[in-house]
Amino acid sequence: MKKSTILNSISLVIGFIVMVYGVDLAWQTHMFVETSVHTEAEVVRNITTEATDGSYRYTPVLRFETRTGDFIEFTSRLKTKGLDYRKGELLPIYYNPYNTKQAVVDTTDSNAWYLGIGIAVIGALIFLWSVIMLLFKPKK
Repeated sequence: MKKSTILNSISLVIGFIVMVYGVDLAWQTHMFVETSVHTEAEVVRNITTEATDGSYRYTPVLRFETRTGDFIEFTSRLKTKGLDYRKGELLPIYYNPYNTKQAVVDTTDSNAWYLGIGIAVIGALIFLWSVIMLLFKPKK
């Protein structure tokens, strides 16, 4: 088997895997937003960490009340260079009513099913390019 055929076959498999991963990511994100509860959480404190470049990153710790009246505290995945979220500030969040530890701040990224679609498109392009190269390879 020629080296180019092997590389195209590998690209075909990689493209397919990336495409499937992107579709799955988009679906999971969409389903989380569709099945979660939208509410507000209060910033109770910020965790400060030093980055490798010597600057500081701030991560808000949030507290919210569930539909059943329980109070849940969670650490956001958001990290900012500045102290963007002040103690007492209310932020919109989504949380899973069946697993209240699964919560995310409602930013443009929490609805980011389009990120998964973008990854799927990249995978599809790699996959299609590989198919074309395998089917229409130049004859020597």
